[in-house]
Amino acid sequence: AGKIKKHGERWVLLVILCLVLGFSILRIAFRNDINMLITAFFDPRFLAQQTSAGGFFNSWPFIVLFVLFGFTMGMYLYLVGSYLQLSYAFSGVAWYIILSLLIIGLLVLKVYVLRFFGYLLVVQKAVGVYTSILFLSYFHAALLFLPLIVAFSLSASAYAVFYIYTGIAIVLFITVFQAIRGAIHVLSHYQFPKFYLFIYFCALEI
Repeated sequence: AGKIKKHGERWVLLVILCLVLGFSILRIAFRNDINMLITAFFDPRFLAQQTSAGGFFNSWPFIVLFVLFGFTMGMYLYLVGSYLQLSYAFSGVAWYIILSLLIIGLLVLKVYVLRFFGYLLVVQKAVGVYTSILFLSYFHAALLFLPLIVAFSLSASAYAVFYIYTGIAIVLFITVFQAIRGAIHVLSHYQFPKFYLFIYFCALEI
């Protein structure tokens, strides 16, 4: 039998319940859009559709999904830190909120930095494709991490290492798969010399 978990704060379960409800409401209210995003993981046509004006990434449902992603990943990191008994200046709900907002802020900053370099290199369309891939990665990561944090929060501490490595594996798989997908798309549509530097920046942000 596993040991009693040390990260079993009641508010954690309440927050996770809110995250699950949030995803469920979006799934019901925007069924077609959510189904499209799920199938887009393996659909190369999705990238071309979303880089045009009026794509789903310009809609407010995606903004809500992005926020839910940030708070889902924030909970995962909070649970990991709690299991490892890491100490910070903040704790509890305050630290969870700070973590989640940091994740959202850093990812938004990353997108704007990429767009800035795309503007400098005059490759805005390629940047649009790559940022679409990033957004897809965030969405799919959220879908996979949501059941992970549910299991993490309800399981004994003896299983925490399994959930930690599972989370790392999910991030690595999605990142590598989408990076390869983006590189193939970019290199097949644009001149190679100019994009050597651009792909280098993409590799840096991974």
